[in-house]
Amino acid sequence: MNTICYVGGCGRLGYPMAVWTACEGLPTIIADANASAVQQFQSDTFYSPEPDVDRLARAIRDDPHRSLEATTDTLLAVQRSDIVFVLVQTPSLPDGSFSLKHVLGACRDIGRALALDSEYRVVAIASTVMPGHVDGPIRDCLETISGKIAHRDFGLVYCPEFIRQGSIVHDFSSPNLILIGHEDEREVAMMRRYYESIALGNPAIYEITIESAEIAKIGLNTAIVTKIARANELALLCHHTPGANAAQVLRAIGSDPRIGQAYFRPGPPPGGPCFPRDNLAMLAAMERRGLTDHISSAVIAFEQYQIEHLAMLATRFADTNASIGLLGVAYKPGVNLSVGSTSMLLARAMFSRRPDLHILAYDPGAMPTEEYVEYAATLEELVEASDVLVLMTGWEEFKQIEGMPLAGKTILDVWGFLDESKLHGCEYIRFGEGK
Repeated sequence: MNTICYVGGCGRLGYPMAVWTACEGLPTIIADANASAVQQFQSDTFYSPEPDVDRLARAIRDDPHRSLEATTDTLLAVQRSDIVFVLVQTPSLPDGSFSLKHVLGACRDIGRALALDSEYRVVAIASTVMPGHVDGPIRDCLETISGKIAHRDFGLVYCPEFIRQGSIVHDFSSPNLILIGHEDEREVAMMRRYYESIALGNPAIYEITIESAEIAKIGLNTAIVTKIARANELALLCHHTPGANAAQVLRAIGSDPRIGQAYFRPGPPPGGPCFPRDNLAMLAAMERRGLTDHISSAVIAFEQYQIEHLAMLATRFADTNASIGLLGVAYKPGVNLSVGSTSMLLARAMFSRRPDLHILAYDPGAMPTEEYVEYAATLEELVEASDVLVLMTGWEEFKQIEGMPLAGKTILDVWGFLDESKLHGCEYIRFGEGK
């Protein structure tokens, strides 16, 4: 196995992948149109918010046997590489499908590089795309620009990553599964060698059709959000059933191996850059095939209902002109991203229901995105200023409120994160616990 290129490799996903690949001894090139990011990399000032990435990058720079470089010259980077990953953004369109604007832009550069010599390379699409995109418009673009035939003159595969913000290095290096969507044996053999070179723990590798891999990518995430919605629906029933406890109910159900414990607990609807938009993409994919979706649309409707219900629970304890403090803005602990933040969805629902309220928020890593939400500089400031506190993100720092003055306050703990026995003088409400 020779050189690996990551087009879009200065992004939140691509850079950790490139760093890990280089750590495992494969010469690695980052090709990115972001000249500022490339310059920062070249001057050793590029920063990643992901755990372990900067430490590993420093180790690579200090190791003469490891190679990681970055350039804005995609053509040159592709010519020097054997496998070229495309890791650019695919923003959601109004109908929920994914835009190919950036992918096709990258593929035009790759196609021009493929046209310059007769070397066989594999183009691996890792960006999330719609079913039919890889062997459709992406293949058409590469073939038109290069004058060559995919799966014959060059490889074309779809290899999506199942990784989470905040643990990208871990998830990439120790994946639960690997998908290689392919058509030709030569291209899949190269991808198999690549993954065997960088993956720890001998993960299962599924060599399937490109179309199957495209559906599996969004299908896995939609299966997870469906499971979460069912858990929260049960939690909602428990919340309104005196004596019922959602944590007990879900733990018992999850002990059945047909269900499992993962993602099966009370909490807010899932947020972030993947789960919500993959559910919308599933809707769009079904509609494009002339099919009627039932499950994804029901999950989306329930998530909206749950947010409205949480807004009702939070505001019912707030007097006129009271202050409600949101504990958490990031869509999950350990990241600085507020994209898809359910905390901000809740703020919007509360403000719509009660515009007289003063809404504040505190988060160690992210800022509020709604203009009517005031940012508290510290956890202590948020707690002191709030009449009602709503815990939406399970940052470990929030455990500190167990020792703070809470007299007269109400706490709505959506995750069941806090220890009620350590909270004094307040009314504590755990989502999913019927009283």
